[in-house]
Amino acid sequence: MEDKQLNGKPVKMSITYTVGFIIIISLFGYVSAVALIGRSTELKDVYTAFCALLGGLIAGLITMAGVTQTVRSNKELESRKLIPQKLVKLYELNRELEFFQELKNQSKKWLDILETYNFNNTAEIVPEDFIRCIDCYGEMKEFTFEILSNKEYTFIKLASEVDIEVYNTINKTFADLRKSFENLLNKNELPNFYVHSTTENKVVLLAELLSAYFEEKIEQGRTKGEKVKLLKFINEDKNLTYKTLVNKILKCEDPLREIYLELPESIENLKVLIEQKSKEYGREML
Repeated sequence: MEDKQLNGKPVKMSITYTVGFIIIISLFGYVSAVALIGRSTELKDVYTAFCALLGGLIAGLITMAGVTQTVRSNKELESRKLIPQKLVKLYELNRELEFFQELKNQSKKWLDILETYNFNNTAEIVPEDFIRCIDCYGEMKEFTFEILSNKEYTFIKLASEVDIEVYNTINKTFADLRKSFENLLNKNELPNFYVHSTTENKVVLLAELLSAYFEEKIEQGRTKGEKVKLLKFINEDKNLTYKTLVNKILKCEDPLREIYLELPESIENLKVLIEQKSKEYGREML
């Protein structure tokens, strides 16, 4: 039953008091009936005892209601004290949304590389310009297992200091994004290829060559040495054709396009939620 308010907000009164009162009345009626039937007790004594019991019950209920009201008021006061901090975290979350816009732009670049690569069916060896596609694959892999995880932690940390709705939304957004990128990489079997160099007479996991290539690219700012080695191993392997290699990498195209097309909706949903929460907590401060 909603019959009183606290600071403009309806407060549900517990039915415990009502149930307790009914039990006392029932018990009193029963005891009175037994006493009167047995005529061992005068009626005035029964009612005197009842009034004393009822007075103690009312006093206890009033005390309990006061304690409940005090606890509720203290909780609301503490909650109001946290509002400025929540507004700051919402502001920081809004600024961090730039990450999704950057990801959208980067996804478009990756997609353009895969869509516009000039695949030459007559090529007998892997040409040097195919490195662009390998770069694209390596960057997507680095994003999935490093950059995305770091950004997810940043967003989750901020969201956890706002409220459970913001936290759950952020958590689901990153879970879906991570799943999409992992699915993208799982469709591509490139890292599982072994390549054989006839001149060096050894077999190497292609993923190891890719790692060395990207480590040199990142750490030294050059790719010539490992690039040559990478292409050399690939072109010397008689079981790995250029066409096969291209087809493997181009499997990333469709799932990448899905990610790119879904990002605007995710960005807009997060913007709307942050704006709504900012207005909600702003009103509570007034």
